[in-house]
Amino acid sequence: MIFLNPAILFGLLAAGVPILIHLLNLRQRRRAAFSSLMLLKQIQTSALKRFKIREWLLLAIRSLALFFLAAAFSKPVFPSLQAGGGFATQTKTSALILLDVSPSMAYRDAFGSDQFRQAKAAALRILDYFSENDEIFVLRSNNLQEPLALTPSEAKKIIAQASVESFGYPLQTCLEKSLEWLRNATHLRRELYVVSDFQRAGVLSGDSLKLNAESINVYLIDVSPKRRDNVGITDIEILTKVFEPEKPIRTRVLGLRSGETARETELSLLLDKKVAAQGALRFEGQNVGETALIASPTRAGFIWGEVQLPKDNFELDNVRHFVFRVPEKLRVCLAHSDEREALYVKLALQSFFEGKFFELTLAPESTLDSRNFARFDALILCGAKTLSSATIQKTVDFVEQGGGLIVFAPVGSSLAAHNELLKRLGCGELKPMSLSAPSPIEVAEVQHPIFEGMFASNRASRAPLFSNEEGIGAVFKTNDYLKSPTESRVLGYQGNKTFLATSRFGNGGVAVFPTVPTQEATNFVLQPLFAPLLFRAIFISSAATQSKNESFIAGEQGSLALPASLSSKDELLVEKPSGKTLVPTVQIRAGESRLFFSPELYDEIGAYRLYKIAGDERLLLAIFAANLSPKESDLEKISPDELKARLVKAGIDDTRLRFVDASEKLDEVSDAISSSRYGLGIWKHLLALVAILLVVESVLGRKTEA
Repeated sequence: MIFLNPAILFGLLAAGVPILIHLLNLRQRRRAAFSSLMLLKQIQTSALKRFKIREWLLLAIRSLALFFLAAAFSKPVFPSLQAGGGFATQTKTSALILLDVSPSMAYRDAFGSDQFRQAKAAALRILDYFSENDEIFVLRSNNLQEPLALTPSEAKKIIAQASVESFGYPLQTCLEKSLEWLRNATHLRRELYVVSDFQRAGVLSGDSLKLNAESINVYLIDVSPKRRDNVGITDIEILTKVFEPEKPIRTRVLGLRSGETARETELSLLLDKKVAAQGALRFEGQNVGETALIASPTRAGFIWGEVQLPKDNFELDNVRHFVFRVPEKLRVCLAHSDEREALYVKLALQSFFEGKFFELTLAPESTLDSRNFARFDALILCGAKTLSSATIQKTVDFVEQGGGLIVFAPVGSSLAAHNELLKRLGCGELKPMSLSAPSPIEVAEVQHPIFEGMFASNRASRAPLFSNEEGIGAVFKTNDYLKSPTESRVLGYQGNKTFLATSRFGNGGVAVFPTVPTQEATNFVLQPLFAPLLFRAIFISSAATQSKNESFIAGEQGSLALPASLSSKDELLVEKPSGKTLVPTVQIRAGESRLFFSPELYDEIGAYRLYKIAGDERLLLAIFAANLSPKESDLEKISPDELKARLVKAGIDDTRLRFVDASEKLDEVSDAISSSRYGLGIWKHLLALVAILLVVESVLGRKTEA
């Protein structure tokens, strides 16, 4: 037999205390015989014998109770063949403690149960079973670099300083790495301790998992409470497709419910840390809920938004960050053959926000070959009659990299160059035609994103008809435009003919009018719809105004598209949500710039800011957000039986696998290690025996007093 706390064995001496008390109470009595008591002597002798028997039984029971109590605290263990008997106490150990630091470990309930604090306490309890001659490895689930060998005292410092991080690698990946390092460890006895809440999401995926855990004891230490209630935000989607100054944005918020929480909870949307909208996240008979929120930005530029829930047991998923950009201005190049044909377009653009939004550059078509299109957000070809092959190539590259192209086709001129350009952009074909009479523009596809927010009614109709009295206008001179299957018609005339079509190409877009914007060609230029439709055509074509919720999930590899104007010589800097800075990894290929981020460097939740260093100044290039993985909000955990079955199937020996429920008591951890290393512990049985003896003592004591 082995005693894990041998010093307590001195407490066995307490078993003699009842005997000592009994002996001290013994004293000599003088005997005096009375004739009147002679008749009772025989009866007294019989009763005294029974009394002495009870007294000696009480004495034995009290002594044994103290004996077994002291023995229980000394933790006696019967060595088993599997545990190695006395050899196990002398063998040096290589042990790896895998500590789950993923966000779900931050759960704490209303009863004061702090899951991560319990996890650290369990890890520290494990370290009590190692000596300074053992080697300890501590691996946190957010860092898969090979850990250094530590002494137990060094490992305790690391455990004590550990904190919940913004992400954690899947348990499967962590197990593979841990077992790989343990197989190459120094000492003969090897042990792996996994301290986690064992979330079902991402625990073990696939049936092809193979784990080589030969001769390694694996302990699964579960520290999660029996019940976890939570409501978290899992995603926010920006429904608005085109951003304009002083126009509201529409969002859709998704949430996940766990446990017995309320089926409706308040929700706030903040822009620049100010409440811009409020609503309620509802769960209608299920655990997935959603709601829509509308908010109005008060300024242009990059805007950082948040969606927030009230505080609950798991606060990390109560906030979701998002970023969008309302353009301060758009740089537009207006190319023309005859400046008079560009007059209405020029006047319309100059009327928008008192001429402060569109930065307009007039460009005769003869100058297009020498112009740098990268300086513009949109290019308008207004009746241009000649397009060189160089201009066509530059225009294709411009659209592919995010530029917006608006084409007003010339009437009565050669269309070969325009058709070559449109073909390379995946658009349709222009053909000359003549109209015998004015044709009213009678079809408007109001479901098209270009009309978003422009019409308050008739949203359910897919192709409502508009009469000329409603301000659509008519066509007098035009080309016939045969749109491609990838294009979307916006306006039409004569039933099936296209007056305006849009499409995407690369990162940019194209809008095609088959005629020039003059009174002689169409009175549409005089209608109230012309200017806003022109603005919208630019907005939906240029990438500068597109809906971009630039965000990524913490713990995942990703990249971010950067302005094409960047060069490899530019000095860039990223500011993290905490204010710390780092130099980003940027790749520039074929005119496209992308910022790549890794989980180890971009490890904070919140808004990141990308700056270009220009002397002593920082020029803001972009803002992007990092959010918690939606999987962290799903607090359902895998059952012990299912987890063990999967690990056994993956290759871990069933006899070396132990599951320990340490959500409430750390003694379960001690028992698992003791029984594994030394054999069968009987201290619990001894405590049960002590309890039985005390009950018997109580019953006999009452009879003796009676």
